[in-house]
Amino acid sequence: MKEKYAVLRDLKQSHRKYDRIGAYVSGPCVFAGRICGRECAYRIEATEKPLVIRDDNGAEKVLSDAGYYWYHFAPEGQYFWLSAAFDPARRLLEVYFDLTAGSNFSDPENPCFRDMYLDIVLTEDGKLRVLDRDELLAARDTGVISDEACKKTLRQGEALYVYLIENTEEVLSFVRKRAEALLKET
Repeated sequence: MKEKYAVLRDLKQSHRKYDRIGAYVSGPCVFAGRICGRECAYRIEATEKPLVIRDDNGAEKVLSDAGYYWYHFAPEGQYFWLSAAFDPARRLLEVYFDLTAGSNFSDPENPCFRDMYLDIVLTEDGKLRVLDRDELLAARDTGVISDEACKKTLRQGEALYVYLIENTEEVLSFVRKRAEALLKET
């Protein structure tokens, strides 16, 4: 099970090699009017290779490369973390929600979480996809996580999915506004 951190300054947690992260800003934030947490945004200046995914139609989509921007929100007391990718023109590409075992704010400047494998993606046009359910179930089946933890993650994922269906435009607007506010400082 991976542990991930909000602050990417040292880039040690990244599975990708970044030569330079570019300008980086962070600070406290409130999401959905009630969830407090930390946020950060940065521009990627150089990478070893781009992060390319396939969408539901099989088309390739670049999410991270030189000139791209990222926004992260680490919420306190929740079981998800939010990451959003923006292209060089600062157009939102997608919002990615990691389901977690909870947030650890013992270092408030660099909170972290244990990744629980399950992810939800909200695309810029409001479509939702659930990813890596099979990885969550495999982690349970191999004893990496307990059956109870698996069930809790599935419940949290379902609750987040329903919230996103009911609040798609609000979430997309929040991400665009917060990222733009932070990126103005970069």
